[in-house]
Amino acid sequence: MESLREGLTISNAEQRFEYVNPAYAGLLGLTPDQIIGRSPKDVTHPDDFEKNSEEENLRKSGKSSSYELRLLASDGNEVHVLISSVPRFQDGKFAGSIAVITNISQRARLEQMKSDFINRASHELRTAYHRHSDGGTAGNSARRG
Repeated sequence: MESLREGLTISNAEQRFEYVNPAYAGLLGLTPDQIIGRSPKDVTHPDDFEKNSEEENLRKSGKSSSYELRLLASDGNEVHVLISSVPRFQDGKFAGSIAVITNISQRARLEQMKSDFINRASHELRTAYHRHSDGGTAGNSARRG
């Protein structure tokens, strides 16, 4: 578990980290010891608190899930991650979760660049079309008058 490239966390029923591997800690710019005992909410982007809470409730009801979330690194940067999490049960009671965390920040940046490019190109095409369209109408009106 220590040599996994993906982040790995084990949390207890109170949603406190019992174990995090070095890859997960590295995503956040921290050491495992700085994370153990903390809550996932402590490192989750505030805009994603509700999503994180919904996913925790799914696990408490015995369901596994995969979802995207933003974490906040110690330097304040957002880290886009894909979390695949399964519930843990002990003696029939919810005992916490095990999660594998994949850094998808580069993919998120590329998707944002693609979206920005499409929006910019679309705007420029609409602008050029309207200029051409307005210019043709004005020219036709001038000839008629």
